[in-house]
Amino acid sequence: MVEAKKFCDIDEILIGDELWSYLSGSEDTMSEILNIINVIATPNFMNLFNQIQDATVDNVENCRAIFQDWFMYSEITVLDELSNLLSDRNQNRILNQRIFKTDGSYNNRKLME
Repeated sequence: MVEAKKFCDIDEILIGDELWSYLSGSEDTMSEILNIINVIATPNFMNLFNQIQDATVDNVENCRAIFQDWFMYSEITVLDELSNLLSDRNQNRILNQRIFKTDGSYNNRKLME
């Protein structure tokens, strides 16, 4: 939810923040989560999402910028190893998989194989 504090009771946010801080073992975790959501949840989301879903060698740097903005560091690691991945047929097959499955969940098979 963009700017969630406008739509949530401050007491509920504080309870949520305390819970997330407890679960993560560090302070202000919920604020960090809300900041990440606010960065990603923009009117341009679907356009950027489609760009990374249909990534090609031609738009690597554009995808890198989106991954950086969206805190998708594992995908940046894949881009850093791009030349090695392209030279290996099995790795190339993995590289060509979509980042997100059709149900919207993250395709972690890319990382496991």
